[in-house]
Amino acid sequence: MSSYSSVVNEFTYQLCKDKTDLETVGKLRYQCYLSVDAIKENPDKIFLDRYDGLPNSKSVMIFEHNKIVASLRASIYHPEMQYTQAPSLETFKEEVSYHLGLDKVIVDSNRLVINSDKTDSKTFFKLPFRFMVLNLQKYDSDYLITAVRKRHAPLYQRYLMMEPISNAKSFPGVNFETVLMAGDVKKNLDTVLKKEAIFNIPDEEIAQYPF
Repeated sequence: MSSYSSVVNEFTYQLCKDKTDLETVGKLRYQCYLSVDAIKENPDKIFLDRYDGLPNSKSVMIFEHNKIVASLRASIYHPEMQYTQAPSLETFKEEVSYHLGLDKVIVDSNRLVINSDKTDSKTFFKLPFRFMVLNLQKYDSDYLITAVRKRHAPLYQRYLMMEPISNAKSFPGVNFETVLMAGDVKKNLDTVLKKEAIFNIPDEEIAQYPF
């Protein structure tokens, strides 16, 4: 995997580049999901899935003082690049086809986890959201999608201008239901960038981020 890192305030973004990095992310996912009873215990204490090994999946680690505090995976759906697998399509392909079209470039944001020490923060979620925005710009995306619990939908509506396009369904790997949110990037990105200063990513950082 290609390398990428960036420092934003006191936080460091680092793209997973090898098995060791993915294991670091898998451990954080396991701790976060287990803490809310979203998964069952397993002896390895790691939560990864088949999408982690795909070339169109990019997982970021966000560190604070060398401690991983959040992670997010962007799965890129890009027919021209032959990237056609993404977690949300496994459950919501019919809805994506009907509302957005399967000929578009789509960023599927998934596996967002935040260390339990930070979950009470009312602003911390903006850090992983920034990684979504980076991928939207790098891939000149048509749409952003994400499968979330209903109670989290207002956050995505407010900051990323996304709207639900499905009924609640079970999502692979976790024992809770999700609704699919979608945002029209071509229409709304300029407005999203104005919502938060942290979303304004320098051109040189976008250029450094691997395609």
